[in-house]
Amino acid sequence: FQAEDGIRDQPRSRGLGDVYKRQLIYNVRGEFTACEPLDMTYTSLEEIYRIEVVGAFAAARTVLPAMMKRSRGSIFFSSATAAYRGSRTHPLYAIGKFGLRALSQSLTKAYAEYGVHIVHVRLDCDLDAPYMREIYGEKYEPETLASPDDVAESYWLTHLQPRSAWSNEIELRPYTEVWTY
Repeated sequence: FQAEDGIRDQPRSRGLGDVYKRQLIYNVRGEFTACEPLDMTYTSLEEIYRIEVVGAFAAARTVLPAMMKRSRGSIFFSSATAAYRGSRTHPLYAIGKFGLRALSQSLTKAYAEYGVHIVHVRLDCDLDAPYMREIYGEKYEPETLASPDDVAESYWLTHLQPRSAWSNEIELRPYTEVWTY
């Protein structure tokens, strides 16, 4: 992936009409690889930066002009607690999420005045999806995972917020989540 691959002078809707002018959800995550900071490679560091930050920037840069022209739209960057603190065991993940949060804040400060709502969403949960059910196996309990429908509803309600009371950072977690701090 090269940043230029995701950037076009004229955004393409790919059959979605003008949906891309109203909302963008960037929900990409690099590998959740355990290592100590000195065990990171330059390649892995560059890769996580490209996935988390450059990819998010390319997506936002593609839709922002149309949103600014219409003076409305929402961009959501799905993230995690890692955006708020470093990690001894998963530094690559933390570095990527830190960068994503900084990008979100920078875009908010630059483009909110044009009517574009940009939100960093801290998802402190596993989603109740087939893949996660498989991982949990016999320990699977629906109450401990976030419902994808409920998460989507939270994004939607944030999109509907009045301009005089925008949230630029939110966190979502099931009521059963064990807080890590």
